[in-house]
Amino acid sequence: MKRQNIPGLAYAVVSNGKPLLRGNFGYASLEYKVPVSDSSRFWIASISKHMTCVAIMLLKQDGVLELDVPIKTYLHDAPETWDAITIRHLMTHTSGLPNYEGNARNNIVPKKYSADEIYSNIKKDSLLFNAGEQFSYSDDGMNVLGYIIHKISGMSFNEFMQKHIFDPAKMQTAYLMDQVTIHPNQVTGYALIDGKVVSDRNRARIVDVELISAGGVFASIDDMIHWDAALNTNLLLTEESKTMMYTPYTLNNGKQTGYGFGWFTTTMDNQLVLFHNGASGVEFLKLPDNDLSIIVLINQRVTNKFFAAGISDILGTTPDERKDYISKHKETIVTAKKSDIKPLLGHYKFTISGNKGELSAIPKEENTRLILNFPDGQSIELLKLTDGSWLFYDTTFPLDRENEIAGIGQDEITLTKVKNSKPLTFNFLFKGEIIGNMEKIGELESTKN
Repeated sequence: MKRQNIPGLAYAVVSNGKPLLRGNFGYASLEYKVPVSDSSRFWIASISKHMTCVAIMLLKQDGVLELDVPIKTYLHDAPETWDAITIRHLMTHTSGLPNYEGNARNNIVPKKYSADEIYSNIKKDSLLFNAGEQFSYSDDGMNVLGYIIHKISGMSFNEFMQKHIFDPAKMQTAYLMDQVTIHPNQVTGYALIDGKVVSDRNRARIVDVELISAGGVFASIDDMIHWDAALNTNLLLTEESKTMMYTPYTLNNGKQTGYGFGWFTTTMDNQLVLFHNGASGVEFLKLPDNDLSIIVLINQRVTNKFFAAGISDILGTTPDERKDYISKHKETIVTAKKSDIKPLLGHYKFTISGNKGELSAIPKEENTRLILNFPDGQSIELLKLTDGSWLFYDTTFPLDRENEIAGIGQDEITLTKVKNSKPLTFNFLFKGEIIGNMEKIGELESTKN
């Protein structure tokens, strides 16, 4: 927390609906020095998306909607360009709708926006591609889901979520973002700008909207523990419905996206992995085969903190993704010898894609594996290739939104030694182009003679 300047954090490791570990750290409000507690209510942002999808699945289970018919079946005034879009496309970010345009984020003014106004704005969007052709993260698509829930149920989205999601799951203090009502124990949001923690007064928090199904839930760590327990039983969803939610969508070209209904989802080391993060810094990792969930609530608006992955590593529950990867690429990856690894150990300064800093190349498992430790806490393994270069192997556990959208695979960056370089220097190559380098500036204490 100190390294990443995080004001406050609450976490829980949950199994069989019960917390195995939990803790609260730091401040819910820096201004008033209010500590984080079990009752602190955090904005869980995009983690809310799978809750919206659960609401859709409840309507499906009740027989009042179908996933694979055009959404014009339920929204008769939908644009003609939406003719091929289905509810399944909206839940999997494959509809072609853009991310924020329908909310008019660039031209937004402080006022209350009704569900009809938001839907009307989204209808003006131009599609990025035909439905089912690509994956493109879309808050607009998720908000259309909320509007469908509103139209079919005859209730506001907030009312439906309270009655059919929060109440049955015993999420007693959860609510949807509301800028008018005073909510006790609501955590203050912050952002890190130029290395300083500042109040997060982004427009998503100062504009009141009636429809915020893409990421509007506030919840305490206790609420989230109850929610996880509800997901692990048939309280809300049948096993068939949960299987559908956790299955990655297959595009028109036959390629899987790695995203189900509101979850990033994949199989690693024969284990199902579900993950989602949010713009407020929160993370939710589920390992159903281990009956384990790791929930991390944070009040700093930066993603990719990877607390959940770090906790999983400490607990020894992280799937061995490396084993699967090496098995698939055994023709190009060779086992590194200790004599290959030892000369590379040390401290380096690096530049990559405009980012600068220092890193350490350290050994693992008695000098049989080589790891790069970056200043943000991220660790990346180097695998030796048959041509003598090193593969910049970055695990995808847990999945994250940015890497998924960028489409950068874990096998696209290599590290190549600069011939006869003194001090020892390596180039970072991406698709054959040099995007940076690292230069040795010192030895590890443990390797000095």
